[in-house]
Amino acid sequence: MMGDSKKDIEAFILKNASPYDPGDSYKARPYDENVKVGKNTPIYNAHSYHTKVPYQGIIPFIEHYTEPGDLILDPFCGSGMTGVASLLCPSGPRKAILNDLSPAAIHIAKSYCTPCDVEELKKEFERIKAAVKDEFGWLNETYHEDSETGEKIPATIQYTIWSDVYVCKPKKRDTKKHPVNPDGCGGEVLLWDVAVDTELGKVRDSFECPGCGETWRKTELTLLRSVPVNTNYQYADPNTGKKKRAEHRITDFELERLDEIEAREIPYWYPTNPFDSYREMWRGMHRDAGVERACDFYTKRNLWLLARIWDEIERSARRTKGALRFAFTGICTGVSLMNRYVPRKTSYPYKLQPGVMYIPSLRKEYNAWWGFKDKLLLRVARVYKELINNRGFDVLTLAQHAGHMPVNDSSVDYIFTDPPFGSNIFYGDCSFLWESWLQEFTDDSKEAVWNKSRKPAQGGKSLEDYRRLMLESFQEMYRVLKPNRWATVVFSNSDDRVWEAIQESAQQVGFIIYGGKEFDKTQRSFKGIRGEKGQEKVISKDVLLNLHKPRTPQVRNRELKRISDVKGFIILQIKEYFQYLPPDAPSNERTVEAITRAVQRRVLEQGCSMQGFSAGFVSDVLHDAQRRFSLVEIEGVWYPANGVDELVVNDEQSAILWLTKILTKEPKRLDEIDPLWKQESLKGGYRKKKGLQELLNDFFIQDSDGTYRVPDDHERRQLKGQEDERKLRECERYRKGKLERDPTVEDKFAWIELLTNRKMWKEVVEIETLLFPHQDWQKLAGGKDALTRIRLAKTKSMSKIDKHKGPHKQQSLF
Repeated sequence: MMGDSKKDIEAFILKNASPYDPGDSYKARPYDENVKVGKNTPIYNAHSYHTKVPYQGIIPFIEHYTEPGDLILDPFCGSGMTGVASLLCPSGPRKAILNDLSPAAIHIAKSYCTPCDVEELKKEFERIKAAVKDEFGWLNETYHEDSETGEKIPATIQYTIWSDVYVCKPKKRDTKKHPVNPDGCGGEVLLWDVAVDTELGKVRDSFECPGCGETWRKTELTLLRSVPVNTNYQYADPNTGKKKRAEHRITDFELERLDEIEAREIPYWYPTNPFDSYREMWRGMHRDAGVERACDFYTKRNLWLLARIWDEIERSARRTKGALRFAFTGICTGVSLMNRYVPRKTSYPYKLQPGVMYIPSLRKEYNAWWGFKDKLLLRVARVYKELINNRGFDVLTLAQHAGHMPVNDSSVDYIFTDPPFGSNIFYGDCSFLWESWLQEFTDDSKEAVWNKSRKPAQGGKSLEDYRRLMLESFQEMYRVLKPNRWATVVFSNSDDRVWEAIQESAQQVGFIIYGGKEFDKTQRSFKGIRGEKGQEKVISKDVLLNLHKPRTPQVRNRELKRISDVKGFIILQIKEYFQYLPPDAPSNERTVEAITRAVQRRVLEQGCSMQGFSAGFVSDVLHDAQRRFSLVEIEGVWYPANGVDELVVNDEQSAILWLTKILTKEPKRLDEIDPLWKQESLKGGYRKKKGLQELLNDFFIQDSDGTYRVPDDHERRQLKGQEDERKLRECERYRKGKLERDPTVEDKFAWIELLTNRKMWKEVVEIETLLFPHQDWQKLAGGKDALTRIRLAKTKSMSKIDKHKGPHKQQSLF
C-alpha cells in the first residue's frame, strides 16, 4: 500500500495532532491577495501530475494562517505540493498530512517529502548502470557512417520517430471533396513523407497521395500501421573523441534489430493490466493502435528497457528504492506512444498532451534509459539536495477517500486543498500507466468525478454522485479542523452546477465562505490556453475559497442565497469590468473566460450561489450587451469602442478597434480616413490581407454622402447577415478544398449553426466528418449544440430520403 502503515498513522497522530484549546488567541483574517506563481523550478519539474498547484503559491497561505510546528492537512494532495510548501516555509517547517485516493498521487507525494541520501542514490544508479550496460547497448545500437571515409562508427539511439501509414481508400466516397480520385488508388500513404515540413516545422492537415494525387485528411483514410522513419543518435567523433548528435533515415540495420527485438520474449515482468473501452480516456485511436493493455502503450524496445530498469529498482535497498521509483514514474509516460513528435522542437524529450491519453500519428520513441538517467541525476537528485537539510520534517501520507480519514476531531490547524474539478479531469484514467507499474489502482467507486461517457453499470457517476462525495469530504474537513481555523480551497469550473456542488457542500457542513481572489498558476493546460484566447468557454485561472469554521457552530439557513436576476447581475458586472479595465490590459484579460472569472469572483464575494453563472450564459449575456455598451468583439477578444487612447494598429483586430474609435467621434469619408490610416498602419506595422476599403465595407456603414460611421443596432444585425454570408462562402470553399487557411473547430461549429438555420441538412451532415481531427469536439464549448444540430440534420435527411423512396422494398443482395 502506498500510504503509511496503520502503526505509523497512529504514532504520527498521537505525536502531532494536538487537541483544540478553546482559550487560544488565534485571530487570522481571510487571506485577501491574488496569487500569481510560475511552475519552472527544479522541485516542481521533478515529476509531472495532471493538476499541480505550485508550492511557491501555497507558502504565503501557510505563513498567513499557521505557525511553525502547526499541523496542516491536504485531503486531495495530488503530487504533494502542500507538503513541499510546509517543508520550505521561511519561518520554519510545519507538519503535514497528505491524503489522496490515488496510489500514484501518494507515491509522488511521499517521494517528494521523504529525504534520500543523494550520494547513496548515485551509487545505486551506478550499480544499475553497470548491470544493464550490455543489454541496453544491444537494444539501442546503431552506427554513424562517415560521409568522407564511409567508416561505420558505433552510435547509440537517442530517439526514433514513428509515423502512421494509411491506405489511399476513403471511408466515405465524396466526389465533391475528392474530384481527382474519389475511390482512392489503394496504395499506402506514409504520413511522414507527405505531411511533414521539417523546414517550416509544420505538419499539414491535408496531403496528396503520391500514387494518385488525390488530396486527403488522415481522418478520411484507414490506418494500416505505424513504422519507424528517422533515427536521432549520438556518437563519438573518432578524431576528437567529442560526443556528437546526428540524424538519418531509418536503416536496414535498425529495422533488422527491431525485428530481432520483436521476435524475442522480454525476460522481465511488465504490466499487462487491461485498458478497457469503458474508461473515460479510451478513444477509437487506442483500438486502431492496438492498445488493449498497459504494455501496449510502449514500443517493444522501450517496454524491454523499462521492464529491466524496474527489475533492477526492485532489487534495490528500501532507503533508495522510493527515489528510484520516483524517477521511473517520472518518465514512464514520456517514453510511451503518447509522446508527440513536433518538428523543430526536439530539444525537450517529452511532448504529451496533459489530461488526455492521446496517441499521435507522429511519435517520438525516446530512449527510456537516457530518460531515466537524466530524470534521476538532473531532476530527482537535485530535489533531494535542496531538501536534505529538512530531515526533521514530519509528514504522513494516507491513501484514503477524503470522506473517511483516520484523523482526530478538531486536531488540524489549517487545510489547503485543490479538489477534483467535476468532469474536467479523470484522475484514475490519467494515472493508469503509473498505477500499472506500481500495481496499485484508484478505487473508482470513491473517485469524486462526474462521468460523461462511462455508464453507471460500469462504475460511472452522475453529478449527484460527485455532489455526494464532495459533501462527505467537506464533512470530514469540518470535523478534523479546529474551531476558529481556516481551510483554503482552490477551485475552477465553467459549469455552474459543479460550482454549486462545491459551495453547497461547504455551506451545509457549517463553513462560512469567504471567496473571490484569483490563484494564477501562470502556465496553462491545453484547454486553459484556448480559454485565454477566447476560443473555448473554460476557466484557466483558479478561484480561492477561504472557509472558516466558526468557534461556535452557527444556526443559519443551510441554503446559499441566490441572485434572483442573474442576467441583470452579469450585465452590471460587465459594465463595471470594462469601466475599470486599464486601456493597456492584455487580450487574455478581455476574453469571455476572463469576464466570467470576474463575475464568478463577485458572486463569491457576496456569499451567493453560483447557480446560473456558467461561462456559456455569461457569453450569451455579453453578446446581448454588446450594443448597449458599445463593445467590439474581434476573434474572441472584447474591447470598448471608446476610451482607448493609445492603440498600435498591427492586426485586423486593432485595425477595427482603431476605426471604431475615430468613427465614433464623427463620420468620415474614405479620403479623410486614408491619410490617418496610412500613418497608423505604417507606424504599427499592419500586414494583414484586408485593406482599409475592405475593413470599412465589412464592419461599418457608408451613408449617401460617402461618409462611414459606426453601425447602430439594426445595422449591426444587417452586417451580421453579411458576415453570415461570408462564413457560408468560406465553408463552401473549405468543402471544395480551396480555402487557404485551416479553420478552427469554432469556425466549423458556426458553419453548422448557420446551415441548420437555413435547413441545409445535407451540408450539415457533411461537416460532421470535418470535426474528426478535433479531439473530443463534443465536449468543447459549442460541441453539444453542434452535435444536436447534426443529429437533427441526419433525421431530416433520412425523412427526406424516405419520402422520395415510396413503399419499402426488400434490398437485393446483387
